[in-house]
Amino acid sequence: MMKSKYVIELSRSLNETVSTSSKGNQSKYLYKGKWYKLDCMGYEGLAEVLCSRLAKAINFPYETVEYRPCVAVTYYGDKTGCESDSFLKNDTAEYSLPRLMKHIYTTDIDDLFRKSHSAAERIQILCEKISSLNGLSEFGRYLTAILEFDRLVLNEDRHFHNILVIHNMSSGIFGYAPLFDNGAALFSDTVMDYPLSEKAVACRKKIKAKPFSTDFDKQVNAAQSLFGAQIKPPENIFIETEDLYQYYDEKCITRCINTIRVQLQHYYPKVTVKFPESE
Repeated sequence: MMKSKYVIELSRSLNETVSTSSKGNQSKYLYKGKWYKLDCMGYEGLAEVLCSRLAKAINFPYETVEYRPCVAVTYYGDKTGCESDSFLKNDTAEYSLPRLMKHIYTTDIDDLFRKSHSAAERIQILCEKISSLNGLSEFGRYLTAILEFDRLVLNEDRHFHNILVIHNMSSGIFGYAPLFDNGAALFSDTVMDYPLSEKAVACRKKIKAKPFSTDFDKQVNAAQSLFGAQIKPPENIFIETEDLYQYYDEKCITRCINTIRVQLQHYYPKVTVKFPESE
């Protein structure tokens, strides 16, 4: 049985966190241990939900954030978006890579790459620094898995602030943050760059990767040359989509489904992906 539509009322008194991306600002609210991210440039919430379901279906080798679709009732109107649990505990803190470099090594992350030219050189230099921290010896594998996933879903917003590590303040041990923030994937920006009227081939030609190269293949190939391939999906994948039609237009969902299917067939040709609508 399909779940009923999830609607959450967000009071004006709640603290609003505005997250900045290369495209603009997205409203986020923390309420009772859950984050609510509201759509800003198109169907970011849909992209988050489908990417989290895809990550689970392909057995992404690290923990992932589960995003769920929702409608938020706000003082400026009803907005679609997604809900997720906070992955921080009382004794943990998050560090983006730039903040980590500043905190541990008192240097800007860009200073690491002053004399490096290739994506492989930049990845290796960064991973050597981060892997020396307690608990992060496999940071290169973790980073490679993230870059592989970004290529698969065409996430154009994986800047350094969207790569986090978690610090346990009691033990002093660092850990890997779950895979999160894929709202800029699957051509979700229908306002500026990828209107629904535009064909996927044209969208694909415009999209740019981050943070080591603007080319998804180049930065993945560079990381894999150092640490090997990390994502190894099963041959048969099923992704639930039936509940999403309560929240988003069929055109948006169809575009996402087709993009996932094309990307999987290109990079993992032995994999078969099924969605409820195609059965």
